[in-house]
Amino acid sequence: MEPPELPDSPNPPPPHVFDVEFLDVVSLPGSLTTPGPDARRAESGLWYEILRPGTGAAPPSPDSIVGYTVTRWTASGRAKHDIRKPFRGRLSRIRDQTVRGGLELLTEGGAIRVWIPTEPEYASSPVAIDLELLSIETE
Repeated sequence: MEPPELPDSPNPPPPHVFDVEFLDVVSLPGSLTTPGPDARRAESGLWYEILRPGTGAAPPSPDSIVGYTVTRWTASGRAKHDIRKPFRGRLSRIRDQTVRGGLELLTEGGAIRVWIPTEPEYASSPVAIDLELLSIETE
């Protein structure tokens, strides 16, 4: 099939080519603002749901170096701060207590959703976080 003829113009538009690679399907949380029926409450008070059990033998210790990804969801269903590039750092040095608390509940290869308490007027703030624990290293 021949491309269509472009009208004579001193500045014809350049051809557009898109190279698209399908990476992953991100599913929306069932309930964005409140924990779902399969959610549990940790001793810390954190509400969570295991999305995928890990294959590792034990959760990370505070001194473990962990590799993980984070997706923060808003009440409107938008993935805010969808970070597919893995983070790597010592578990005890992760500042976000919700992220650290969620990772402490996983073994390597696991995924979890945790809910952040929020006020209704902050609908654009993250209300749920999906975490995936990619690796655990001990020194």
